[in-house]
Amino acid sequence: MNSTEILKVIEETQNKSLDTLDLRHKNIKEIPAEIGKLTHLTSLHLSYNQLRKLPIEIGQLVNLVELNLDNNKLSELPASLGKMTNLSHLELDSNRLEELLPEIGKLKQLTYLRVSRNELVSLPIEIGNLKQLSSLDLCLNQLDCIPSEIGKLSQLNSLDLSSNQISELPPEIGQLSSLAKLNAQENVLGDIPKEIGDLVNLCELKLDQNEISELPPEIGKLINLSELKLDYNEINELPKEIGKLRKLSQLILENNEISELPKEIEQLTELTALYVSDNQLSEMPPQIGKLTNLVELSWDGNLLRFLPSEIGQLTRLSDLFLGNNKLSELPPEIGQLINLCNLALDNNEFISLPSEIGQLTRLRHFYLSNNKLQSLPPEIGKLTNLATLYLRHNQLSSLPSEIGELKQLSDLELHHNELFSLPEEIGQWNELRFQLDLSFNQLSSLPAGIGQLTELPRLNLHENELESLPEEIGNMTKLSEINLSSNKLNQLPTAIGKLANLEKLDLRSNRLSSLPSSMSKLKKLEDLYLQDNLFQVPRKVYNKDPLEQVRCILREESKK
Repeated sequence: MNSTEILKVIEETQNKSLDTLDLRHKNIKEIPAEIGKLTHLTSLHLSYNQLRKLPIEIGQLVNLVELNLDNNKLSELPASLGKMTNLSHLELDSNRLEELLPEIGKLKQLTYLRVSRNELVSLPIEIGNLKQLSSLDLCLNQLDCIPSEIGKLSQLNSLDLSSNQISELPPEIGQLSSLAKLNAQENVLGDIPKEIGDLVNLCELKLDQNEISELPPEIGKLINLSELKLDYNEINELPKEIGKLRKLSQLILENNEISELPKEIEQLTELTALYVSDNQLSEMPPQIGKLTNLVELSWDGNLLRFLPSEIGQLTRLSDLFLGNNKLSELPPEIGQLINLCNLALDNNEFISLPSEIGQLTRLRHFYLSNNKLQSLPPEIGKLTNLATLYLRHNQLSSLPSEIGELKQLSDLELHHNELFSLPEEIGQWNELRFQLDLSFNQLSSLPAGIGQLTELPRLNLHENELESLPEEIGNMTKLSEINLSSNKLNQLPTAIGKLANLEKLDLRSNRLSSLPSSMSKLKKLEDLYLQDNLFQVPRKVYNKDPLEQVRCILREESKK
């Protein structure tokens, strides 16, 4: 919108005595001085333009209640802005402001101020004059300190200081008696002032991604706290007073240096989510069993060697993450977690699973990769709602026939095991929609039942001991990729010619001396790899159309 068009809109707004002017998303680069004529305006929207400055006449809009200037290119504000003494709502986020003028302190009716995503390095002490302010957003700036005058904002309900360079919070922050939400994540905070305990109405406290090494005991005074985020800090111990946070529902402590949880943790009976992943915890205290409202428990990346039987008391658990520990067995009480949907046990030292695992009939995602599993219990077949099963990098030599009952499986990983054979029942996995990866095993044959996987697009059998393939493979008509490299195949079934959607076929490093003539029907074949077999691909057809390679090999065979 050019200046002529803007002047026309201003004139029309004045003539009609409109109280709202909306010029958002108009690609405006400059606001004319005539804007000052619209003294009857109560709401002005100039967001998402290209403004670099504002005319001083904008200060004449003394009846303005709401001013939106976000998502422009403003590097400064006119001092005349301080004349808008009726302003209650001011949005300045996503600009280039390096400072707020002292005149901001004259906007004593202001209740909502957003200055996020700017380049502020400091705040004027006059910010303390905004006694009516209920929401202040200063995130994503370059602030390294907060003035003590912040404590005068007695009506403040929400304060966002996240993603700055603040190294400490002033003790006066404890005077914000109305504060319900405090976000100071992604700063460089080292110590938390004991006065934080005076924020008795605080419900959400986010201090994650700082450099905090300890918490003051006064944190136990935050009796209304429901969410506490302390992840990605340097905390090595929790004060016992944390047990006084009886309303706490979410406690996030991931990526710290905590080696032990205080026994007072058992008093947090309203907890629904406890995240302590990536710490130095070698023990899960038996008191965990008293947190009966837990729905999510994340204990990944610690030093656990066993689970207490009391874990079975957490019957509301939906998500249990225990990956990257040193666990070698599960207690039978694990079967009592009948509401479990997600269970991660990857990167541990499990050799086997208890039969009680079959009681987890609501389980949808089960992660067991990178263990030492030698077998699976038949009861795994009772997990009929399972959609994801990761078993890669174990020591499985066979699968129980009951695994075929997992008819909802859509994502299965079995590569890097020691499988000699597969049960016929794998043909019941007809929900597999991505791929079946059986590479790096010791399979010498495939069951005929594999032909029932008619929706499977990719099949990986690289690095096995296969000498032949069943004719039923021809029924897998949705296959677009097959990797059969590094096996002992001496022939291919004629039925391979039925795979009309096949685009990529890797037959490298086998013992093939010929190809079936039916392969000439694979019209969609784009990539064919035949190196290191008993026949030779004539040089003249290297890098040529795959079907031409097949025809050439067939012609050579016919001459023999």
